[in-house]
Amino acid sequence: MIDRRQFLQTLGCAVPFALAAPAGRLFAETGPRGYAGMEDGATWRRDALGRIEALRKAEFEIELKDANGLPLAGVPVQAVLERHHFGFGGAVQPKHLFELGDEGRQAFYRDATRRYFHRVTISNGLKWKHHAAQKHNVERMLGWCLEHDLPVRGHCLVWPGFRRIPDELGHLRNDRPALRQAIEQHVTEFASMYDEPLIEWDVLNEPYTEHEFMDLLGQEAVYDWFRLAQEANPRLVRYINDYGVLTRPSKKHQDFYFAYIEDLLTRRVPLQGIGFQGHIPERFEPTPPEELLQTMDRFATFGLPLQVTEFDFETTDRDLQARYTTDFLIAVFSHPAMTGLVTWTPFEYARGEGPKPDAAFFDWQLREKPNGKAWDALVNDTWRTRVEVVSGDDGVARFRGFKGQYALHADTGSVRVEERAAFRENGDRLVLNL
Repeated sequence: MIDRRQFLQTLGCAVPFALAAPAGRLFAETGPRGYAGMEDGATWRRDALGRIEALRKAEFEIELKDANGLPLAGVPVQAVLERHHFGFGGAVQPKHLFELGDEGRQAFYRDATRRYFHRVTISNGLKWKHHAAQKHNVERMLGWCLEHDLPVRGHCLVWPGFRRIPDELGHLRNDRPALRQAIEQHVTEFASMYDEPLIEWDVLNEPYTEHEFMDLLGQEAVYDWFRLAQEANPRLVRYINDYGVLTRPSKKHQDFYFAYIEDLLTRRVPLQGIGFQGHIPERFEPTPPEELLQTMDRFATFGLPLQVTEFDFETTDRDLQARYTTDFLIAVFSHPAMTGLVTWTPFEYARGEGPKPDAAFFDWQLREKPNGKAWDALVNDTWRTRVEVVSGDDGVARFRGFKGQYALHADTGSVRVEERAAFRENGDRLVLNL
């Protein structure tokens, strides 16, 4: 049996969780709640950590040359991962970063967003129903993300029910041609309205339960939405998104989602990615990690990128919450088809604000909770490469690290060079001229 500190050290983490539970177990006893595979030394976790080491890291090279193009040997080079290629992200509300609260509170949310997350989702401001009222802060947020090299997921183009669109469009229920035209114009407008730092869009959200528009317009309308999004901005990756598949799973829901995606691909609809919401409400048990991995395996057969788009876990059991956050991260990051994991509730913002304050990483007093510490310890410490290597006789400094955006510093004693570079594939090489 190992304690929490020893467990994190086995992961290579220098900063242990600051949990209130007594040492002696990885986490405190959770009482009646728990999940299969949570025990210390679980086989699935050991295997997953091995896959992470193999899949998420690669061998990189930095070639150093002098002014004459000759190799420089014996030069120390520091390489620090700044931004994971994998999409560890958070959904944020722009108004709290730029408008609400005092300047210190706004600065805290901005700093925490930059430090914790490697991409972001704007939680509501890009939804059709809410965009007009939030546009000024959305645009400010996008500019801020571009400045700080934070990619953004667009969520969402079509959430196909009348309660999800502006109230003034409710009359279109009785005018199908006008409804079709309004949705198509919306898809084209929003998909082309914003470019960088957007990298992708959830084109269709929750088709299992939200299908009013398909009931009125026919399923072929969905095909048109994806094609219109492609035409409006082919650079942005097009996702479908739904819940009840990976967490709080329902076999009926999962089978529907699989068949729905299969139909879209059979019809050559330009769908490019599959999103899974990951909400775990208070009344639901955490899905065992091995079951998560089996579901990922099933949907990976489509050959498309997979992504957890909206993870959060509502519970007042802080130890269980932190432990499952850790295991959820490990399971998702270990799967070769997964490309991102976005937490939906990083901040409580204000006392009791929003439907699930217990899920947040930070409470309304800006205090970091154990689940936030668990995320930070893995994403920004254990899985963050910081190395110093020295160039060999051939002028090449070699290192193995996590894939992503790096800050590089090379110093000959008389010349110092700083550079940023993306290392994403095995053998990627950057040339530094000193």
